[in-house]
Amino acid sequence: MTVERAGIYHAERVTLRGMTPTVTVPITEDMRPNAFVSVHLLQGGNEKAKGEVQIKDLILGAEIAGMSKDRDDYLKKQATAQFAVAEDKLVD
Repeated sequence: MTVERAGIYHAERVTLRGMTPTVTVPITEDMRPNAFVSVHLLQGGNEKAKGEVQIKDLILGAEIAGMSKDRDDYLKKQATAQFAVAEDKLVD
């Protein structure tokens, strides 16, 4: 998640849980007017065909890549950085 205006004011990895998660975003005077929050969700062709989206924590994935000894170790750890969600469960 990023808070932006004429650049990025704040970037944060947020884990959302439950059916109606919320995130509190403090707004300061220097963000006025026109600050906005961006959240990015990507869906590939394979996920689209399955009717699901892979939620990927890119920051954690990069950390895992740097900590992994080899490809097998990376693949085991990488599973903690992503999970699948059915399209109809993305928004309540």
